[in-house]
Amino acid sequence: MKKTSTIKILLVLSLVLSGFTPLVFCAPGDTSADFLNMGVGARAIAMGGAFTGLADDVSAGYWNPSGLVNLRGPQFLTMYDALFEGMSHLYLGYGSKLRGGSALGVQINYFTTGSMDLSDLDGTKIGSTSAGNTAVILSYAVSVGESMSLGTNVKMITETLATYSGSGFGVDLGSLYRPSEKVNLGLTVQNLGTGIKIGSETSPLPMTARGGIGYSLDPNIKLCGDITFLQSDGIVGLSVGGEYKYQQMGLRLGITRTATGVRPSFGIGFDQGGFGMDLGMSVFEGLGTSFKVSLIGKFGSSENSTRPVKSGMRKASPDAEVSNSIKDM
Repeated sequence: MKKTSTIKILLVLSLVLSGFTPLVFCAPGDTSADFLNMGVGARAIAMGGAFTGLADDVSAGYWNPSGLVNLRGPQFLTMYDALFEGMSHLYLGYGSKLRGGSALGVQINYFTTGSMDLSDLDGTKIGSTSAGNTAVILSYAVSVGESMSLGTNVKMITETLATYSGSGFGVDLGSLYRPSEKVNLGLTVQNLGTGIKIGSETSPLPMTARGGIGYSLDPNIKLCGDITFLQSDGIVGLSVGGEYKYQQMGLRLGITRTATGVRPSFGIGFDQGGFGMDLGMSVFEGLGTSFKVSLIGKFGSSENSTRPVKSGMRKASPDAEVSNSIKDM
C-alpha cells in the first residue's frame, strides 16, 4: 500500500478503519472519529468483538458500561494495537465497584496514523503529516434490582489532521439484563453527540447500536454473540465468539461478518490472579494481520472472596466445628 497524496491517504485510512471492529462501515467523509468503533481489549477482540452481552471485565467500559457493576474489585487495563503502515491504537481503562451496587470508570482511547508522506500529482514527495484522535471518557453504572444494570459514558473527543483540529462530545448508553445465572443480555447505543467540526465542516459521530448475548456453558466455557447496526450506512452485521479456560490459560476464537466479508480472530490469555496478559489477532483480507496486546491488573478482593454467600450456607471453620462438637457432647 503506497502512501500518496492527502486525499488518497484519507481514503485508505477510512477503508482501514472500516474493517477494524465488528462493523465500522463508514464511507470516507460520512462520519468523524471512526476510531471510536475500533474496539478495545485483546480478549474481547479475539472473541470477535462480541462483548456487549458478556461485559465481564473492565473493558466493559467501552463495550457496555453497565457491565462495570460486574467487577469484583478495581481493575486496570492497557492495550496496544499494532496496525498497518505505522498506525497504532492505544487504550487505558480503569473501573471500580462502589458502595450501593454502582461502579465508576475512566478511559483514554488514542489512535494515530504515525508519519505519512505527502506527494503531489506527479508522485514527488512534498513533505509529511500525521493524523490522530483522542477520547477521554468517564463511565458510570448502577444496578437496578438483582438482575439488571444501566450504564453511561460521557466522552470528550479531539481529532487532528496536519494543522487542522476539532473537538466534540459524545455519550454512550448501555444496559445489561441477567434472566438466569448463565445468560446475560446486553444493549448499547454508542456515539450519540455533537459531531466533530474541523474548519467549516462538521461531521457526525459514528452512531452505533449493539445487541448481544453472553452464555456461560460452565465456569470454564463462555460463548457470546453480537448484532451491530451502524446508522450511517444502515448495515447490520454479526459477530460470534467463545472462550475456554484451562487453569490459568484462556483460549479464544471469534468470527465477524462485515460489509467486506468474514474476518476470523483468535487469541490467548494468561491469568495469574492479580495480573493477566492477553494476546489477540485479527485477519483482514487484503491488509494482513493486526496484533493486540493487553495487560490487566486486578486489585482488592478476588473473585472467590467476594462472591455473595447465601444465608445458612457459610462453611464453618475447623475451630467452629470442634466447638460445636464439644457443645453436643
